[in-house]
Amino acid sequence: MPPKKKAAKKKAGKPGDPEESPLDPAELNKYLELQVQTLQRKLMMKTEDALRARASENELRSRVMELDRDFNEEQQRTFDITSDMTRQYKAMQEELLNRINQLENTVADQKEDLDKAQQSFEELKRTKDEVIAGKDEQILELKRKMEEMSKEFANMLKETLEKMTERIELTNNQWENEEDSPMMRRLEEFSLTGNGVAASS
Repeated sequence: MPPKKKAAKKKAGKPGDPEESPLDPAELNKYLELQVQTLQRKLMMKTEDALRARASENELRSRVMELDRDFNEEQQRTFDITSDMTRQYKAMQEELLNRINQLENTVADQKEDLDKAQQSFEELKRTKDEVIAGKDEQILELKRKMEEMSKEFANMLKETLEKMTERIELTNNQWENEEDSPMMRRLEEFSLTGNGVAASS
């Protein structure tokens, strides 16, 4: 085994250590003053840290309160905007519904008027067709009657012409056979009388 190392020498202890030699009062007083100063500096540092922490805490608390206030204001503003938009939406929706109802009523009325006009037109057309059909029938009847009357008149003219022809032929035959008949004499007298009147005039 390697040889053990020698134990290190003990360092000089702090003043006041009972294992060390006692200090004189002046050194002890100076040592205690240094300890007090050290503790004061530490206390000042801790106090400053505490103050800084308190300031940071106050600043953070103030910031949180400000953010909370801003949040509440924004929430209220959002609520007001939402309420106003909701009110406007409901008003527009109600207006549009009323307008739609009015248009539907107008369309229904116009459809009813159109149906009535269509019915009137169909009835007028049917009446016109009936009148035209009646007039056509009357025209056809008149044409038929005119054709019948024309035929009858033609037949009458034909019969009259035939009778007049027969009479003329009969009269001519009688005149040829009876030149000295009373009728001839009267005609001659009339002719003479007519010539005398014309001469005197």
